[in-house]
Amino acid sequence: MFGTQYRIWYDSRYRLMAEYRPPALQGQRVLQHEVQDNGEHEVPQPQAGAEVERYMSDADIHFYFDPVCPFAWMTSKWVRVVQAQRGYTVDWRFISLRMINAAVDYDSHFPAGYEAGHTAGLKLLHVASRTRAEHGRDAVGPLYAAIGARVFDTAADPDQADGGYRGTRAFLEPILAEAGLPADLADALDDDSFD
Repeated sequence: MFGTQYRIWYDSRYRLMAEYRPPALQGQRVLQHEVQDNGEHEVPQPQAGAEVERYMSDADIHFYFDPVCPFAWMTSKWVRVVQAQRGYTVDWRFISLRMINAAVDYDSHFPAGYEAGHTAGLKLLHVASRTRAEHGRDAVGPLYAAIGARVFDTAADPDQADGGYRGTRAFLEPILAEAGLPADLADALDDDSFD
């Protein structure tokens, strides 16, 4: 059941959510439900007259990520293993921690550096969005893999303690080269039209 039409994600209140779209209802929006802790999950049924939403991708897995979210990064590693073992297609989609927390006072709700880190994540999503627009959806996965490896699997640069450094050309251009993408994609870092 997980393969072709099942989607799992965390919502803005950190609840684990799931959506199942049977093949007969592909392309239609179905009800989303919170996954219960007991492991028994009901398959949501579409309501009569449910809004039809055309999805941009018929990928097996729709994976939402923010490049600076460690939970998304760890889960993406598992998704890549499953993708390789099962031959699933993954549509790498965007979710911005900075936008989710736009109304939050960072100084009183987060440790120091979170605002700069979340803002850097939003800037990196600008680049991912431009990459998708100019090089196709298939280019986003390798870009995210390269960014995630640099952010989470590489020793931190002691001269760049501020998480905001991740939203700079100096940080991004070597990653773009590693992913086989042109350096001019970094122009999108400060382009709010990709929000």
